[in-house]
Amino acid sequence: METVSWKLLNPTNHRSNPLCPESAEEYERATKYNYSPAEKAALVEVVSMVKGVQTLVGKMEPEFSLAIRKYIYGELQDFVQVTLREPLTKALKHKKDMLAGVMQSIVDTCSDASGSPDGQILGRWGELIDF
Repeated sequence: METVSWKLLNPTNHRSNPLCPESAEEYERATKYNYSPAEKAALVEVVSMVKGVQTLVGKMEPEFSLAIRKYIYGELQDFVQVTLREPLTKALKHKKDMLAGVMQSIVDTCSDASGSPDGQILGRWGELIDF
């Protein structure tokens, strides 16, 4: 990338590249006449590699999407079932009914106890959690 930037900032001229006509525009001198055949081949190779990676990522998008959704689900369950446990207990203990109500509503809305026996809430690593 640095090479491309440098070449755009420093276009060639007719004296340094005899193939460059004197009437060539600045952009043309910076792009068309400023690269050796080896540099052009390297740029084509880089662009083709980027396109190849783009194609592979496009094909893998469903797997990435599923993995991202599972990770977000796990993090949400960890937050709701583990991280909120102590503040909810403190709020109940200190009779902070409004705060306890809001936190309990979050837990009730977001907790997924469907994968646990008897509807008990499971932690991130499968351990049972008591509220």
